[in-house]
Amino acid sequence: MAFKKAMVVMIILSLITCSVGFASGFSDIGQVSWAQSAISFMSQKGFVGGYSDGTFKPNQKITRAEIVTIINKMNGFEETGEIVFSDVNSKDWFYKEIQKATQAGYVTGFPNGKFEPNAFVTREQVAVIIGNLYKIEDSTESLIIEDIDQISNWAKSAVERIIKSGIMSGYPDGSFRGRNNITRAEAAVVLSKIHQKFSGVDIEQEEVIEPQIPVDEAVKPTPTEPEGDKVVNDTLEIVLGKLESRVLPKLTTTLQRDAANTVMDSISKYLSNPSYDFDSDVASAKSLVAQMTDEEQLAFENAITSSIPISELNTLNQKFRLINY
Repeated sequence: MAFKKAMVVMIILSLITCSVGFASGFSDIGQVSWAQSAISFMSQKGFVGGYSDGTFKPNQKITRAEIVTIINKMNGFEETGEIVFSDVNSKDWFYKEIQKATQAGYVTGFPNGKFEPNAFVTREQVAVIIGNLYKIEDSTESLIIEDIDQISNWAKSAVERIIKSGIMSGYPDGSFRGRNNITRAEAAVVLSKIHQKFSGVDIEQEEVIEPQIPVDEAVKPTPTEPEGDKVVNDTLEIVLGKLESRVLPKLTTTLQRDAANTVMDSISKYLSNPSYDFDSDVASAKSLVAQMTDEEQLAFENAITSSIPISELNTLNQKFRLINY
């Protein structure tokens, strides 16, 4: 019984966060075969998530707030600093993420005092961000960028270094197109290369393909140690506390708050009564997520995944082999 209830709680959480940390892939990344490995790797690590309909939307553009959120997760940045950007409010979901990024010193605002968190990030901006954070060194390798004159002066050095390092590349015609907006797929590839370069991880080797198990076996409880229930309860209590103290304050819409409260209420009831049947809560969570706009879903996902380490959600998967949602 405890296994079944714990699994349902995790299903609710996966619905709300749109996270694919336990999933084997997205339904739409076949269209970007060149980025499939990177996207799968980044999602399995908990650095990026998808949408409630099972898609990743690889060709969608990514905002400045979103890119720093991903980078903060990758590096485990938690220390925040004061910021004075005129377009960043303490009630914004990305407020703390921008605080973390500025404290880490890899982003700055614009001369007009704005950060432009909702503006789509450009390829040259990504090159500068990465160059600032990871201190990419220059090399003596000769390099010709056909559209070098189209790259902003403040970004030229970073673009040259990032291309030479192999982290970013240009197009077949020799151009870099620095002022083009970077897509979600492109960002996944670039950031996965960064992770590989500075962590020594082989992305292809680290990708985990979950073993397929029959559906009728997936819902059967596997033999657990006596402390199994305690592990489940301890994990749920931690997740519940962070949903309440960290996630809820970041939510700005009624649908987001209602969905979070549904999950929190369900977990609380389960902790008080392991026999509590909250199948209806799953339906409610699905309905609320389905009603959200893409922007709401993404903000909701970021609020949760930036507040709850993927390792805590993985605890139940490791203990009970919860896979193939």
